[in-house]
Order: sequence, then structure tokens, then C-alpha cells
Amino acid sequence: GGQIGLDPWGEPYLYRYLEDSEKKKTLILVWSKGPDQKKDTEESEVQKILKTKIIAFNNDDLGVVKIFDLEKQRFD
Repeated sequence: GGQIGLDPWGEPYLYRYLEDSEKKKTLILVWSKGPDQKKDTEESEVQKILKTKIIAFNNDDLGVVKIFDLEKQRFD
């Protein structure tokens, strides 16, 4: 994981990624700590989002999950 760019509140975006077992697709999760600038979504919840693809951030955290198809070299 790491940080990329700044969100509208001047804080770095956070991200995590997870490759599928066949290494054909990568799930990418990018999120913001939101206006209160506090990370309310714990790492265990981030991993759950990546595995289930159900976006459920805590409090005012917000983000998106994208799936990148490695064979087609594009986002699904």
C-alpha cells in the first residue's frame, strides 16, 4: 500500500491492491480519510473490502475499488 496525490482536504489518498490467485486481475482500492482527516477504516476492514468488493468505509472515509485486467491491460 501507500499514498498517491492529495484529496480535496489536502491529505494524501491511501491505496491498497490485491492480485487474484491466477495473477490475471488486480483489485485496486483508493480512498480518502474524508473531511475530518482521520483514518476511520482499519486495515482489517480494508482487506475485507478488497476480498468482498463490497465498499463499506467507516464514518466519513470514502473511496473506490477498481479491477484491472492484466491480460487485457485495462480496467473492467
